[in-house]
Amino acid sequence: SHITCLDAFILSFCSHDTGTYEEKNGLLSQWRAYSGGGGYRITFDTKELAKTLSKEINEKFFVTLGIRQVVYADGGMEIERIFPELVRTISIYIRSSLLGIPVENEGNGVRDLLEAATTIKHQAFREEQEVRIVALAGGIDLLKENQKMSPGHNFGKVVQIHVRQTKRGTLRYVAVPHKATGMLPITEVLVGPSVDQNSNYENARRLSGGRFRVERSDTPLIVSE
Repeated sequence: SHITCLDAFILSFCSHDTGTYEEKNGLLSQWRAYSGGGGYRITFDTKELAKTLSKEINEKFFVTLGIRQVVYADGGMEIERIFPELVRTISIYIRSSLLGIPVENEGNGVRDLLEAATTIKHQAFREEQEVRIVALAGGIDLLKENQKMSPGHNFGKVVQIHVRQTKRGTLRYVAVPHKATGMLPITEVLVGPSVDQNSNYENARRLSGGRFRVERSDTPLIVSE
């Protein structure tokens, strides 16, 4: 079933400056938390990803679909500077509520709030230098409302929301198609620290088919006694 307003989806990446140890070998905390002692890091061509998202937002009813840098919530974060539209929208809502005046473009408030909420993260995670693909998928009711307000405008198709089961329960997600060739814009696969790193490296090379680089991380694997 389709949602009636907006639904937020996030895909997270680490990003590090070119030439740094983390850029070349991956972040130790990520290997420990997510690789399970034998994982891989996949590097994508950001420009090609952006092209895919741009094409998708023109064909599907995404209120927002794009790549953005995470804002870490520390003492120096200024909401007014980082999210001016959200502050302006909240001010309008408060004023309209006090005066009993109907709010125009009510959906914008939900959009602005979700865009801010999906961008902020606790400062303890700053080392990740996270970048996210944020997708705000519009539901059928919102699509009909927009079509009524702007007849003749092509808002695209309602985004299909998929469901699959994971170890942590039910996962809802949206699938953004890649190129017609069926190949994701992968530039490199980095083989993580593992007692099986060499065999994992060979498996990755075989799967790559020569389409992208395959390298080993120099980060050591520490095994508890």
